[in-house]
Amino acid sequence: MINTSKLIGENIGNTNLSVMLLSDSAGLGGRQFLFQNNNAVRQDWTIASLVEEGITQFPLYSIKLSVLKQVPWDEIDKSLIYISILIGTGVTLLLIAVVKTRDEQERQLRDRNIVIEAKVHEQTVELAHARDEALKASLMKSSFLASMSHEIRTPLNAIIGMSDLLAETSLDFEQKKYVSVFKRAGDTLLSLVNDILDLSKIEANQLQLETIEFNLVDILEESTEIYALKAAEKGVELICDIEPYLKPIRLGDPSRLRQILLNLISNALKFTEKGEIVVTIKESLHDLSGLNNTGMVEISVRDTGTGIPADKLELIFASFTQADSSTTRKYGGTGLGLTISRRLVEMMGGKIWAESELNVGSCFVLRVDIPVMTKHPDNILKQQGSLTGKRIMLVDVNESSQNVLNKYIKYLGAEIIPFRNADSALESLGNSTSTSCDLVLTNTDLPDMDGFTLMHRIKATNATLPVILMLNPSSLNRLQNSGNASEKLQMYLTRPVKKKELTHQLINALSHDEIKKSLVSPEPDQSQIKPLRILLVDDSSDNRLLVKTYLKKLPYTVDEAENGEEAVKQFERELYDIVLMDVQMPVMDGREATRKIRQLEKQSSRENGVQIIALTAHAIKEEIDLCLEAGCNTHLSKPVKKSTLVTTIQAITG
Repeated sequence: MINTSKLIGENIGNTNLSVMLLSDSAGLGGRQFLFQNNNAVRQDWTIASLVEEGITQFPLYSIKLSVLKQVPWDEIDKSLIYISILIGTGVTLLLIAVVKTRDEQERQLRDRNIVIEAKVHEQTVELAHARDEALKASLMKSSFLASMSHEIRTPLNAIIGMSDLLAETSLDFEQKKYVSVFKRAGDTLLSLVNDILDLSKIEANQLQLETIEFNLVDILEESTEIYALKAAEKGVELICDIEPYLKPIRLGDPSRLRQILLNLISNALKFTEKGEIVVTIKESLHDLSGLNNTGMVEISVRDTGTGIPADKLELIFASFTQADSSTTRKYGGTGLGLTISRRLVEMMGGKIWAESELNVGSCFVLRVDIPVMTKHPDNILKQQGSLTGKRIMLVDVNESSQNVLNKYIKYLGAEIIPFRNADSALESLGNSTSTSCDLVLTNTDLPDMDGFTLMHRIKATNATLPVILMLNPSSLNRLQNSGNASEKLQMYLTRPVKKKELTHQLINALSHDEIKKSLVSPEPDQSQIKPLRILLVDDSSDNRLLVKTYLKKLPYTVDEAENGEEAVKQFERELYDIVLMDVQMPVMDGREATRKIRQLEKQSSRENGVQIIALTAHAIKEEIDLCLEAGCNTHLSKPVKKSTLVTTIQAITG
């Protein structure tokens, strides 16, 4: 009923569309193609096929129109494709470049790791070699120091020992001056040697601290006493300020603590030309962590010297370093004293620091834990208040010294009447309206009158009034050479004043006999010295002469041997109580001789072994241990002091 050709054919014309018209019915007709053309030409480069369909529904059938359009390659816009291809190619090339770069980096990293591993291995080998060399060098250094120690200390032993003996003889003023010069030079050289050896031992971790009982007050007072004469010669007042309630019996290493104190006092004295040096010790309520600690003490050494710049306060604790490069030329020294002091304090678990102001002075402070020995009863409470009711006139121009004496005398219970010069003190004593005093304690160095004159003027008007002189150490000769010296020697104190001596003198002068007996410890009786036979073994004739001179006034018989071989032969023939054995000798050294002597004792079944004292200039612990392992009972380090030698001999023989 429809002319499809006329209807559709004219519309499609020469297009390349494929059109198909068909009808669908439910009857027998089914699907019938009404129109179809195949204008679309198939092409090999067909990119896509576009299909559009439309259906029109009638009551008994439906008409379906389908149009097909094939899209060939030459009909599409290719610019986007080219752009996409270009971008894709670039991305692909980029990915390839990234992969290649990563591979190259991995290869370079592998190569670098190989180089690094080789370098690490090489450096490890070098470090191991360097460590071995350092250990070898350390051993060589220790051996060298031991050898040098012996070589230097052996002549020093004779120099210092003979100067001590010579000083005890009758000498005129000029001779005493010469003796004091070379004795002081020997002591200085020994101090330098000790500093270098101590630092070497500390750096090599060879220095070990002792843990023994000692009196802390005695250590402090003895340390200040050593420099008392030198301070007096410079006109510097040296003051020892000890807290009255300080518990004296402690547990630690007294010799190393004394070494620290001597270094600090010596350093203060070196840079102080006038004024004072005050050594103070007190209990610290807190330890370095802030916790309560009854064993913690704080020791300070304050001077009125040149001072130290603020930027040099830490530098001065470095080895071989001083605040001013010209210091060494002017004052001498190695610059090791403060370094050693800090190392020793740190080994004790403490801390040391410096405070200073230029042209005002310096203060070195150390805080360290020194445990109190509670098993020893203190006599502090026993002495406290023992002079209650007594009035003491104190004449002293130095304010710091007055404060220290005032504090301790008040602790003893007495009342202080202070004066700064002699005239005001005499005026007070001569004034009938003034309150009388029980004792006069006066410094000998006063601005208007020396203490000796003041004492004579007081005695002229009041002969029964006790007068105690506080002497400058250099004034002792004047006291001893003056008339009636025996009486006055019992009524004087040397500065810096020791707490024990001050207490003893005040109680002697002011207390009743029964109080004296309860408070003042009697002087120990000199025990009977036991006769001994001694074998002295030393290759140095000077040292043998020195030791024999030390012992000549004692009931000792001394035989000599020049080396260890001679000593062994003499030991086979004679019985000895003590052998003084030098360590380094030709032919046979002291350790080998000691071993042979011990073997002879076993073979001969001698009941009591001989006491062998090693005389060694080796200051390092290993050398001392070798002497003890060889069979020596103890050792003495050169230079040997007379008192030390005699005390050691008497101690080991009972």
